[in-house]
Amino acid sequence: LVFHNGAYVMLTQSLRVLLKRGVVRPDTLTEARGEVYAMALRMACQKGTGADFDRIEANLRVMEALANGGDMLNRGKAGIEFFSLITAAAHNEVIGIVTQWINALLGQTLLDRVAQDVQGSHRQELMPIRHEILRCLRARNPGEAIRAVGEYLLLAGPGVEIKNADKVVAP
Repeated sequence: LVFHNGAYVMLTQSLRVLLKRGVVRPDTLTEARGEVYAMALRMACQKGTGADFDRIEANLRVMEALANGGDMLNRGKAGIEFFSLITAAAHNEVIGIVTQWINALLGQTLLDRVAQDVQGSHRQELMPIRHEILRCLRARNPGEAIRAVGEYLLLAGPGVEIKNADKVVAP
């Protein structure tokens, strides 16, 4: 585990430096994110349990409650957790590690946007798509789940602007 965590931290640090320098563009990270999520969705449709999907549903309820209460910081964190829960439902450690470092980069971007009260740090129109993704998972329909994530990513935009790259840390 220490080796995995060490390798994970090195990968996260390397990627954030490449993003900051412009070597890796945010749109390519978004493309990679879509492909990684597609693999996770296929695996979650095959291996996910009712309990896995119930946790995702509970996460959606928490996100809605936090948004209704105006707690955008924790709502954003719950939004990132949504994809972590999908990855957990895939029951594949490698996909989980790759998703974690993508989420670490997105998480810092989210914290920056919420701290600056950037318009769009909360995108209510993404909630129905998250519910659609869950419906597709429960129906064991990876094609439709992947289509929904593609729609989600198009609406969400690149989502990675590394302004405080030194603050991006592995969770």
